Amino acid sequence: MDNRYGGFNKGYNGDMSAAGYFDSLPLEVKEEINRRAADIHSISDLEVLATYLENKLES
Repeated sequence: MDNRYGGFNKGYNGDMSAAGYFDSLPLEVKEEINRRAADIHSISDLEVLATYLENKLES
């Protein structure tokens, strides 16, 4: 497989970005995301759910 234009590295970098974002979240948000893991299929899904949960915690 030719990885010069992304391939594995592009996917790996996306995974690392998601991991870094997840690590930066409050513990309560991370716990709820872990409970809903089956509903998360992309970084966008993760961001939407995390934003919703953070707003819910603030109110």
